[in-house]
Parts: sequence; C-alpha cells; structure tokens
Amino acid sequence: MKNLTQMEQKKLDDMVKNRFQGITQENVGNIISILGKLEPEVAKEIVAQMPETVRGILETEKTYVDLVKRGIESSEKSMEACYKGEDEILKACRQEIHREDTTFDEKQYYMERMEEAAKRIEEKDTEQKEYLQKSNQSFLLGLLALFGIITGIVIHNQKNK
Repeated sequence: MKNLTQMEQKKLDDMVKNRFQGITQENVGNIISILGKLEPEVAKEIVAQMPETVRGILETEKTYVDLVKRGIESSEKSMEACYKGEDEILKACRQEIHREDTTFDEKQYYMERMEEAAKRIEEKDTEQKEYLQKSNQSFLLGLLALFGIITGIVIHNQKNK
C-alpha cells in the first residue's frame, strides 16, 4: 500500500474484513478517496464490489423515501383531525352567535373563540408547511449524496479503463 494514513488503513481493513456488508455512503467516499493509493489488485477487488454497494445505497434511499412518505401521510392525517376539531369549534360558535337570545357580550366571547380557532388553524398550517419543506430538503440532500457517490464511482472507473 502506498502512503495510506493510519485512518485510511483502518477503514480499508474494516471494509475488507466485513466484505462490504453494512457499508455507508461515508465508507464509499473514503474508499474512493484512497483507491489511487492502493495496489492495483486491491483497488480492482474494491471496485468489483461497488455495484453491490450502490445497490445497497439505492435500497437505503428507497427506504428513506418510504419513511418520508409515511411521515407526510401521518402529518396530513393529524392536520385533518386538527382542522375538523377547529371547524367544529367555529361551527358551534357561529350557531351561538346567530341565536336570537345571545347577548352582545356572549357574541363578543364567541367571536374571540372563533379568532383563536382561526389562529390555531393558521399556526398548524404553517407548521405543516415547515415540516414538508424540511422533509423535502432532507430527501434532496440524500439524493444529492447518492448522486455524488455514484458519480465518483463512475469517474473513477472511467479513469481506470
């Protein structure tokens, strides 16, 4: 091996010893960074294992996508329940306001409750939008990392041809 740092050697030993089971995106990045320093037969053995690694990463990304979908669906169900509850409050307040025997003070009280319900709906809507934005950002970062790893592997393989 040519000029490997102690950390690079340890990572390489760990990866070879484990036969690439449970490899992470960080592991792949480390492999790519040291391929040029390895003896040709070791580098060829590592590159030969890359399709399995990429397949594993793709499976991980699919699992992540499913988790994000389930999280969004759960959040939407929660939102619907909140909206229904607030709509019931609004409906009940409207009914009380339109009753003939409701005093001005009572009407004012019901109007305040309606304003509070509207604010809670707006806050919940903002919370949902922020959650979706964070989920989308996380998903896109994951895809970008996967794309970077695959691109690195392809570029390295092209250089070695």
